Amino acid sequence: MKTLLRHLYRSLLLSLLIIQASAQVITGTEAVEYDPTGNRFLITNQASILQQHSGSDIITTFGEGEADYGMEVIGNTLYTISGAGAQLIKGYDLTTTEEVMNISGFSGFLNGMASDPSTNRLWITNFSSNQIIEIDATDLTTPTITYVVTNTVCTPNGITHDAVNNRLVYVCWSGGNIQSVDLDDYTVSTLVNTNLSNMDGIDHDFNGNFYVSSWSPTRITKFSSDFEAEEMITAPGLSNPADISYAVEIDSLAIANSGNNSVTYINFGD
Repeated sequence: MKTLLRHLYRSLLLSLLIIQASAQVITGTEAVEYDPTGNRFLITNQASILQQHSGSDIITTFGEGEADYGMEVIGNTLYTISGAGAQLIKGYDLTTTEEVMNISGFSGFLNGMASDPSTNRLWITNFSSNQIIEIDATDLTTPTITYVVTNTVCTPNGITHDAVNNRLVYVCWSGGNIQSVDLDDYTVSTLVNTNLSNMDGIDHDFNGNFYVSSWSPTRITKFSSDFEAEEMITAPGLSNPADISYAVEIDSLAIANSGNNSVTYINFGD
């Protein structure tokens, strides 16, 4: 009996050691993105990528992929901003984790990313040059790059694609404005001037409500689709909340906290 108990104890201890060895700790994060096919959240971790399945406490590595700032999922591809000074746009196969796209040669500081799965387009904000770059990733080997906005009026940070209104919506790091880009002619206009500063991330839910992360005050703010109503969302553990991702498939919001290297999850469903 004692021998059996010792054997069970050793097996349990070995299992715990294996779980601990496979788990990862976030050491520096700026962005999080939901992968609906894998029902998991992908998290930037300095230059690497971590993954955490919805409802799980275990965090593991996602292959050898690289990501420093914004990320987007289109189909079976994860797109990331990576590289020294965030000058690379990369794509990774979500099944194999293999690199399938690599674009270099950008100047400035690439930061936020949005996407339109129906057209395979990506949009990236250039934080230091006040630009928005459009990438047609239909052909991963020869993607098309276009600078569609050369003056964002403010310092652009987080950005999201609003398909219903055929526009991009982005937040300003300073000045308190939330701006839009008409995708018919790429004209820029102001949607609302808020009392927020150092706004970092933005995304929207199935009903067209927008969620914005800000450092001052440190909070998540929910805006109605017309930006005429706003509401503060209570969330634990916020610290310099950076990029956010609303997973419409599971009605949940994920927030990358760059101040304490954590991710806050808020579920709005039943």
